[in-house]
Amino acid sequence: MADNLMNSIATGEIEGLFLAEYFPESQIKAHMNSLRFECDFKNRKGHFVNDFYQSINGNNRVSFLYEYYLKCDSVRIIVTYDLDDNIKLYGFKIEGIEKDNFMILKPANSISFK
Repeated sequence: MADNLMNSIATGEIEGLFLAEYFPESQIKAHMNSLRFECDFKNRKGHFVNDFYQSINGNNRVSFLYEYYLKCDSVRIIVTYDLDDNIKLYGFKIEGIEKDNFMILKPANSISFK
């Protein structure tokens, strides 16, 4: 699911993956183009770190955390899916790998682990 999303970003085939109710189209296109072309996402180095399950106000969600070295920066990408009814992409966040994040359950998997 999330691995397929990472590959789709790399190839630019994101049509229909980001629902308009959660992701404004203009922002998604700008971010995806930046990742693809400025950051050379296709040639990313890094990997999946761990998943993180949560239930918020009765909504069950799973987040997948990835960390990559890119041409533009080193980033953590957090992809969140809503698991209720139909599984759908609910969240997509990019942050620096130096930022602490409570969802990292396996720090040894982090590319910044020393």
